[in-house]
Amino acid sequence: MQGITRLFNSSARLSLLKNNASLISAVYKTNSMHFPNFLKSDSPTYCCMLCVGYKSRRGRYSEEKFDWEIDHPFDDDSKVEMDTEVFTDEGRTRYHFMLKGFGVMCYIFFCNLGYFIRLKLNELKRGKPKTTSWRESVYWENKGFTGFMTLSYLLAITVPIVSFWICHRCVRSLWLLRGGKTVRVQTFSPFFLPNTYEVPIQNISGLNSRGGEKYVMFQLKKLNNKILPLTMSSMTGRFKEPLLYDSYIGQYRNLKAE
Repeated sequence: MQGITRLFNSSARLSLLKNNASLISAVYKTNSMHFPNFLKSDSPTYCCMLCVGYKSRRGRYSEEKFDWEIDHPFDDDSKVEMDTEVFTDEGRTRYHFMLKGFGVMCYIFFCNLGYFIRLKLNELKRGKPKTTSWRESVYWENKGFTGFMTLSYLLAITVPIVSFWICHRCVRSLWLLRGGKTVRVQTFSPFFLPNTYEVPIQNISGLNSRGGEKYVMFQLKKLNNKILPLTMSSMTGRFKEPLLYDSYIGQYRNLKAE
């Protein structure tokens, strides 16, 4: 309570809170991003405003558009004469390969660690008479070994899932196919997961502007009507055809309403 009282007693802090609240409210109501000069790109308020902007944009059923959508409107009648690679990211190939390898190595290591601990517990169990009470079992009496065994199996499952999940949502290449009606997306997914999607362009929805952003996010609606969020890195990747992305793929579309 004393910390909250000090926070609201300070006029400078109270003024900063009011400014941040008004900025976030403006983002949510007007559906446009307002970033003043004093707001740093790595500040928590910036990240909060960015998340609120994306959430409000995705949950809105209006026809309001971003400025970059107005400058490059989508023309459904226009044609693309040949398959065109719009975005490519080969700079993170080694990073994702190492990330997938790290997940596989963690799976092997922690599975073997849990297995050896289980063998140790089984050896201790052989010298004891059989009991019906779980409190007298070897697993309860050796809580340390049991805890390490459980933790090993949990890490063997969690670490590969997280590493593969990150790779599955990072775009390696983005193609606009001939005719401008279909988009091909290739991710860094492992070999046993689907890493290539070909969907109609109406099943792609951009979430933020391409200009000045380190990570460009968009959504893809798969054939089973599930929405997959994807990310493109502007730091290691390169937009070969930025106008095609702005005019075709990067347009906002309400995928949940369709």
